[in-house]
Amino acid sequence: MRSPTCLLFPAAAALLTACSGPKDPVIDDMPAVPTITDAAPVPTATGKMERFVIKDKQQRLRVDGRVQGGHMQGPWTYYDPNGEKLAMVTYKIDQRHGPAQLFYVTSDGPAVGRVRMTGSYADGSPNGMVVSHWPSGTRNLERDFDRGILQGARGWTEKGVRLSDGAAMKAAIEESKIEEALLTELENFVQLQMRKKGTAPADSVPDTELEPMPPPQSTTGSYPGGTPSLAN
Repeated sequence: MRSPTCLLFPAAAALLTACSGPKDPVIDDMPAVPTITDAAPVPTATGKMERFVIKDKQQRLRVDGRVQGGHMQGPWTYYDPNGEKLAMVTYKIDQRHGPAQLFYVTSDGPAVGRVRMTGSYADGSPNGMVVSHWPSGTRNLERDFDRGILQGARGWTEKGVRLSDGAAMKAAIEESKIEEALLTELENFVQLQMRKKGTAPADSVPDTELEPMPPPQSTTGSYPGGTPSLAN
């Protein structure tokens, strides 16, 4: 077996004859064991895709998505109490990955149902162009991201007047913070419910992923996005 000096200080160990012993076929051919400096193994989602829904006490659908191997996977949709879409987000092993949209909801009045944001995520971070709209439907911001790093922005007032580059960047940063906070709160809420309720046993779920899992009959707690508690 090699000495600790050889393992911790390879450059110095090369000068020591104690480190140049014959190869031990039992030890040297063993698979490498990850050390604290190695990258953590990439998690994988295994198992059958299952539907996961959350309803309030009035049995109104508030969250509808898929889980695989205990992870959020594929498209998820979030709703306000009146059934209006609040967000549509795609996930890969609990991280945002793919198309995403935010919508104006009932509390936004005449803007309800209109798209607030359209973009895409890669490994949990916004990637590419993210476009935001004012409640009136006119374009608000265009933000260019590279794996979560804001590269540039263009902005307009609700009347269509072009913002200066500095004003557009400032508005882009603020809007990104608001969107991140909302999505994070939604996801934290889902993760909490998943831990509380778990998922149905695999043998109790129909073969088709379009069939719903048994939803929680009553879910209390705060629901994010400016909408009432699910206890209502």
